[in-house]
Amino acid sequence: MKLGWRKSFFLTIVVAAAVAGATYRRWFPDLEWLKIREVSIEVQEPLKEAELRKLLPALLGKNLLLVSADSLIERCLKNPWVSSVAVKKEYPNRLTLIAQSKKAVALKQESGKLIYIDDKGEEIDRWSASRLPGSDLPIVVYETAETARVWNSKAVLDILLGLQKALGEKRPISQLVPVEPPYFKVFLAKPKLELLFSRHTWEAQLPFFLDLVSRPPRRIGQAHKINLVFPKKAVVSLPLSN
Repeated sequence: MKLGWRKSFFLTIVVAAAVAGATYRRWFPDLEWLKIREVSIEVQEPLKEAELRKLLPALLGKNLLLVSADSLIERCLKNPWVSSVAVKKEYPNRLTLIAQSKKAVALKQESGKLIYIDDKGEEIDRWSASRLPGSDLPIVVYETAETARVWNSKAVLDILLGLQKALGEKRPISQLVPVEPPYFKVFLAKPKLELLFSRHTWEAQLPFFLDLVSRPPRRIGQAHKINLVFPKKAVVSLPLSN
């Protein structure tokens, strides 16, 4: 019984594919010129190259074409500081990984733990003295677990970033402490002041506060606390005299 030309053509394709597949599996992976000879890793601070190398499998000598980029990306993302990873296969024998780092904008203190947070208010990782040496990040302090539950972390961070932008580098914030809503305290590192704000009025009160500290009335330079909860009003507390 003769096969039609369509069936014969299809059978030929199937046989050719099977032969090619067998040849590929047996011969192609061993091509010397496609074996990886260099693995380059580029990272942003505070990531370290060594951190990512520990997460990768043995790659030297592997066939560059057969290495799964998705698998390498998945491994790198296990590091909490990695935001994204790009994998570049530079034929014939070089592999490059480029890792983007998350950016910590503050620390969060809760239940005695210090945690880095990003600009979305999301946790990155536990604080480490070796991670960002020399940095002076402000700390969002939740004094109780209940306080942490009633405040929205993203809203708190937006307040902190807004305050930082308005106050500038000359008046760095050391801590922001959410208390019973809608109130929160702000501790300045320079000048050393404790400020009390309401989340409902803090933006409107900022120009008033900046004017107050820029052109202080008598003895305001010795102020210890300033209550800025009430619109267009500041209640100044002075340290007790000995």
